Amino acid sequence: MLLHHWKNHMSDLYVVQERTRRAWSIKMAQASVQDIKEDLLFIHAWTGSDTTSSIFGKGKAFLVDLIRRSPPLKSLSSMFMNPESTQTQIGNASIHAFRMIYGGKPDETLTKIRYVL
Repeated sequence: MLLHHWKNHMSDLYVVQERTRRAWSIKMAQASVQDIKEDLLFIHAWTGSDTTSSIFGKGKAFLVDLIRRSPPLKSLSSMFMNPESTQTQIGNASIHAFRMIYGGKPDETLTKIRYVL
């Protein structure tokens, strides 16, 4: 969340990784994800956190890599972030995103994909 919301005019923030005691600069970390900065909330929503659920078997690293390799998925991500997108558009985009994330064919139903997992 900090990577998405941090702006250049703000002071740099550091996060300390508890296990290794390594400090991470939000400014430097954000530079490493600049190509997907606008997709971070989409990725976070699908892959969850300590307090939210996630989709089965797909972590943040997987979805970051997939969104970098898939312009159609990146396009769906931008639809989620567009305040003018309708509920129907978001619903259809969700179905397409599930298909892409789980490797389904464009004509496969989510029911069929679910049984392949």
